[in-house]
This record gives sequence, C-alpha cells and structure tokens, in this order.
Amino acid sequence: IILIGVEKKSMRIHVIVAHPDDAVFACGGTIAKHADRGDDVTVTYLTRGEWGGEADEDERAETRENEARNCVDILGGTPTFLDEKDGRVTENLDTRFAIVNELRSTEPDVVLTWYPDDPHPDHRITSQLVQDAVYQVSTRNLKTEAPPADRPEMYYFGKSWTSFNPSAFVNIDGYFEQKLNGFLAHESEVERLE
Repeated sequence: IILIGVEKKSMRIHVIVAHPDDAVFACGGTIAKHADRGDDVTVTYLTRGEWGGEADEDERAETRENEARNCVDILGGTPTFLDEKDGRVTENLDTRFAIVNELRSTEPDVVLTWYPDDPHPDHRITSQLVQDAVYQVSTRNLKTEAPPADRPEMYYFGKSWTSFNPSAFVNIDGYFEQKLNGFLAHESEVERLE
C-alpha cells in the first residue's frame, strides 16, 4: 500500500518502540511520509536507551533521549517516553496501563510496533505489551488518566531474519533522505557502529 489508511483525510499514527533508535530504523520513512501529509504522528519510547553504550547510564540515557527527540523532530512527529529500563523491559501491568493511557490520550487510528517474534527481548516484550494495551484501550473498567477510546488498527514492522512476512508496504520514495537524516541524529549510535 502507498499509505496506511489512505482513504482517510487525516490520521493519527502512534509508533511504540523499545529504544531511541528503533523507530527511525523500522519505519522512519513512514513516519516522515505521514507527517508530511498532515497526519499526527506520536512516537513512544519505552526506554531511554541507557544500555546502548559505554557511558554512565544516566548520561547515556540523557544523550539518547535528546537524539531521539531530534530524530522525531526531523521526521515530523511528537516523542513521548515511558520509564522502562533498557535491556530490562518486562511484561507488567504498570507499563501496559501506561501504554493504554498513551493510546487513549492520542486516540490513534493506527498503531505500529515490533513483530512479536523479534529476537531482542525488549522488542519482543514491547510487542506483547502493545498488543495487550491495544486490546484494552476501550475497556471501560480499566481506569487511566485518559478515558477509554476506540481500538486502533495495529500493524507490525520486523526484521528479515525472523518469521515476519509483511503484507503491507509503504512507498517512501522522496522520504529516504529525511529518514537518513533522522538516523544521523542518533550521533552516539552512529559513532558506536562505525
């Protein structure tokens, strides 16, 4: 498909990932394309990426959060952060309910997250948390700061070496350079990968 939900004039997209660089790697072009057409795009990071390097965890978390904010600004979205620990994301009710609250607050038409069999434990658990939260977003007896909302559609992104078999594609012609610039905003990760 060229755009997710192309039949709608304006959409709300919510991307939920584990780490600061996940969104740009997995769907940066999609974020940029939807933002460019006027859609509201929110990117929620479960962690601040404090295990992704050699620096002190607090210093690393601050650096990576700032890089994520810069990246999402380049792509055209709005970033939010939860308080899970990098490398230690767990399936727990507090985080699930925090995701439910995020989804109720943004009332997305579409949610994007990791495919469930990703080999990285943080990605895999994030996928499960998001699936459960999407299911419960409309549950009236589950109380969060934001009121219940309609259940959004859910799409996955994944890696080629997993069982992920995509059934929908977003053509990002014209948005690859923006995606690349978003990736380059993750300076500490780029340095680490060189």
